[in-house]
Amino acid sequence: MSIDALDSGAEEPSRENMVTEPMDRSGRERLSEPLFLKKILLEKCGDTSELTIVIMTVHAVMLDSGFVLFNPDSHMSFSFSEQIHSISLNYTLPALISAKESDRVEWISLKFQRLGHMIVVYGSLGVGSLVRKVCFDKRRYVHIVDLLMETLESEKEDTLSIHDKVLMCWRMIKDGFVTSLLSDLRYKAGLELPPCLMCLPPELIRKILESLHGVDAARLACVSSELRELVSDNELWKEKCLKEFENVELETSNVDDWKEMFASCWKEDPLLRFKMFRRFIKFRELVSLRRKLSSKRVANHLSE
Repeated sequence: MSIDALDSGAEEPSRENMVTEPMDRSGRERLSEPLFLKKILLEKCGDTSELTIVIMTVHAVMLDSGFVLFNPDSHMSFSFSEQIHSISLNYTLPALISAKESDRVEWISLKFQRLGHMIVVYGSLGVGSLVRKVCFDKRRYVHIVDLLMETLESEKEDTLSIHDKVLMCWRMIKDGFVTSLLSDLRYKAGLELPPCLMCLPPELIRKILESLHGVDAARLACVSSELRELVSDNELWKEKCLKEFENVELETSNVDDWKEMFASCWKEDPLLRFKMFRRFIKFRELVSLRRKLSSKRVANHLSE
């Protein structure tokens, strides 16, 4: 995509200039996220600059989440000069484009800004709306993508390791950035909200958090800032301490931070840590088996 096309995308496009780029993955077997990213990079990436690779990664997550590009020249390859300090791209949803009765299509604006070795991505519905953002260390991330592009679809452990690293970045973008933008856009357009834990009623979210083991709740807090705020509730950690550690009741006279108390008890209970470690190992084995089976299906699919 040319820089001129990107600059023009900062203004609200007309319906005649809209070009959608839906990635219909439902008709065939779904590719894993790393393979889907690799496919997008091979098909659309106009160069291998750090800025282009970061933008294309976010673009792939946006497509995977149901967005379509909202820009005149979207059939061209993505290529961005390293001399450019900020780029804007616009996205919308197919359902909004097909709504003929609507005079104005709602859309999401993404702005990519270079700050030294960091690239910050800002996303919002427009002036006055909540701004979402995610940050990339482009040097570290581009190295991971380079390794991804060099690997073959196989069952080798190094390939799975690279895919794990790509998945971590993918989830950082999707869970902490894209899903929130999708919810914002669908809410503003009057569409049904996507399935999301944060969209549930507060009392139901509370029951889910109460049902989790304390360690699992702590892991959940790492997903997003919204979940971190929910999981930080002091009363929640008081309940977990009293439920999971038998001796805590003897020490409850002067406790201000129950989360800190839980962490302290957790460190002093090797048996509980061992049980959780075994459960985590079993989970990792199941995930690894699922990925191996998925890799076989993808390899068979590509060879057809």
